[in-house]
Amino acid sequence: MFRVLAIRLLFLLLFALPAHDQARVQQVEVPSPLGSGRLVYDEHRRRVVLLDAIATTVSPSEAKTLRSWSWDGRTWNLLPGAGPTWRVVNAAVYDSLRRRIVMYGGTTTMPSTGSLAETWETDGVTWTQMADVSAEGRDHHTMVYDGARRRTMLFGGGMRVPGRAYQWRDATWEWDGVAWRHVAVQGPSARGLTGMTYDSTRQQVVLFGGLGAPTSPGLPRPYLNDTWLWNGGTWRKVADVGPPPRYGHVIAFDIRAGVALMYGGNTTDDQAVTDMWRWDGQRWSEITLTGPTPGARFGAAMVYDAARNRTVLFGGRRDDKSIWEWDGKRWEEIK
Repeated sequence: MFRVLAIRLLFLLLFALPAHDQARVQQVEVPSPLGSGRLVYDEHRRRVVLLDAIATTVSPSEAKTLRSWSWDGRTWNLLPGAGPTWRVVNAAVYDSLRRRIVMYGGTTTMPSTGSLAETWETDGVTWTQMADVSAEGRDHHTMVYDGARRRTMLFGGGMRVPGRAYQWRDATWEWDGVAWRHVAVQGPSARGLTGMTYDSTRQQVVLFGGLGAPTSPGLPRPYLNDTWLWNGGTWRKVADVGPPPRYGHVIAFDIRAGVALMYGGNTTDDQAVTDMWRWDGQRWSEITLTGPTPGARFGAAMVYDAARNRTVLFGGRRDDKSIWEWDGKRWEEIK
């Protein structure tokens, strides 16, 4: 009799939990740390969302769908709704006007597959593939949402066509929810794996560094350290000094502090680094880190959580599923 009562009590406790706590109890896995995942901040649901991908080659029979996770400051929760096929080195943003996550491009990592020219959107439950493919197939590109002009902005990356040399891009595109529009001719050189964020204080996009296109076949690809600003119509180069050249770094805008924060990446000696920098709208300055840090990371994901005034960083190191948060003064690993 006591055993039966105990089982009934456990049942009542479990199903008396709020919905988000039930999801936590039922969770049996966490996102992949090297899945080329993309973090976005859903302003209306006030939550960080990760679009999880896969880092290894898969066959068509093993292809899976993209998964979405939310982060509440303590744990990951798998969100409902199946997305498109799994892909890597894509880009995603949150469109606050239309309350949609917008995702573009990438590749499925299968050797015979080229860069994808696909635009997908989700309202948090249902994924929809959009019709326009004007921005062409690309991967290793970067996107941000321009809140002042209410457009999703895309820059750079490259185009992978089976049997041809990889083609680097220097084009700037904008997405209004219906169509892509080519909006700039002159600006940063062709590159991928750059860092880019939207500065909501000054209403401009900030771009730093990246991996450039080789100047001639057979030459190494340059690591860049130039800084550019986008005002919605033109690019303006503002600095060649500051952080060392790098690619695969991450940048997020700290709304409370009014600065762009940059972390990690690969430097010219092809080693991931652990330094952190601040852009105040005019110049870069290095942040002196004290205490524990996320360590050297390349290709991580980072976003500012406005609900909790924290910058959230995840991924970028093999077999490391830790998540770190920056409170404006120091890093903390969330366990």
